Formats: sequence, structure tokens, C-alpha cells
Amino acid sequence: MTLTQLRKEIDRVDMKILNLVAGRKKLVSRIIEYKFEKRIPLVNKKREQEIISRLISGKKLSSTEVYALWNVLFGMSYEVGKKR
Repeated sequence: MTLTQLRKEIDRVDMKILNLVAGRKKLVSRIIEYKFEKRIPLVNKKREQEIISRLISGKKLSSTEVYALWNVLFGMSYEVGKKR
């Protein structure tokens, strides 16, 4: 594969990632609405740790990479919650 072809493939993967994150954000909004209606605390550190542990056990990324990526995603979720 040429460098141009490899970059095009990365561009395709990046768009998939962007679409998945946007879909996750919509789900987060729905969860926040549910929690607000049921008066459930928005932040659940135990759940976050369960997610991190499950993803690390999949061995697709290092634990450092999983923590870094999901801390960004959790941060986005907190921001969605603040807007509520």
C-alpha cells in the first residue's frame, strides 16, 4: 500500500470513530434524561471502573491507552450532563 492509500484508510477509520462517538453521545443524553427523571446520580464511578476493566481485559489496547481514551469519553459525558 502507498502512503496515500494508508492515509485514506485512516481517514475512513477516523470517520467511523467520529460517528461512533456521536452515537455514544446521543445514548449518554438519553441515559442522563432517564437518571434525571428517576433522581439517580449522574456520575457512577463504579460503572466507569467496570467499563475500563472490561475494555482492558479485551487486550485490544494497553491499559494506559484505554484509560486515556475513556477519560476523554467520560469527560464528554460529564459535559453533556452539565448542559442538562
